[in-house]
Amino acid sequence: MATGSFNLDLDCENADDESTHCALKTKTTSPGLQFKTVASAPRLGADATCGENAKVYQSWQLQNWQRQYMLTPGEPAIPPAMDSGPSFKLRNMANGGVFDCTPGNKTADGVFDGACAPAAGTAPNSKVSFRFDPVLDMLAVTQRWECGAE
Repeated sequence: MATGSFNLDLDCENADDESTHCALKTKTTSPGLQFKTVASAPRLGADATCGENAKVYQSWQLQNWQRQYMLTPGEPAIPPAMDSGPSFKLRNMANGGVFDCTPGNKTADGVFDGACAPAAGTAPNSKVSFRFDPVLDMLAVTQRWECGAE
């Protein structure tokens, strides 16, 4: 796995209808994009310690995503009314741990804060939580390691 980033140089214009339209700035006829990637550490073995896992970038596989909401004809779809928030499983790709995540609380601004419990067979040496913004359709996962003395 590798992580990377790039910058986009955009020309943006405001239209008469107050919308904004952007296009890549170009050098002659084609955009000039340059990507730089940095290799990440390889996946740790199944026998890796909590402390070793805590030092490795964590990537996740999202499984069994479920979310229910009601759309009323004629009403705006975002944010949806009567939103249950998401429930799902997270598989930690660094150490194989699986977490069951439930929606938890809906904040005043309509964002869901939820907790993820270790599934059977997953070491309870970290706390995982998430934040889901239904307007942005964005999920953020946080993991806090609790290794103690190994």
